[in-house]
Amino acid sequence: MLRIAMLSFLCLLSSCITGTGEGGLLSVVAGSDSQSSLLSKKLEKYHRAVYWGNMEDALSYILPEKRSFLSAEMRKRRQKERLVDMNIDSIEMVPDSNRAIVKVATRYYATPVYKVIERTETESWVFKRFDGGWYIEDHTAD
Repeated sequence: MLRIAMLSFLCLLSSCITGTGEGGLLSVVAGSDSQSSLLSKKLEKYHRAVYWGNMEDALSYILPEKRSFLSAEMRKRRQKERLVDMNIDSIEMVPDSNRAIVKVATRYYATPVYKVIERTETESWVFKRFDGGWYIEDHTAD
């Protein structure tokens, strides 16, 4: 019986270590390659939520202490603009740090003009080892 319990525990532990879920043990012990992989997944999910206007989901990718400020900015922008396209231009992993700088090319049209405009946005992401991985720390539009 003890052998079965131990085997079950090891199977459970191995599924956590493989990092199949976003909050698995991999997010706690992630090396730089794993961090890059986790960041790519978070970027895709965050930008999909922003593009489709799912504010609640998008806000879950922002550090809790930054949510109220960035939420207000996102809502103001959403009232004036309609997104056409978003593409990641570059991802810079900051050496010896749990940070990444992401440049995003955003195409949108301002209402009521309906002329497509393009801008570059800069997102600062931080890796929180024990809080589930990558979160947006800051966001600016150039």
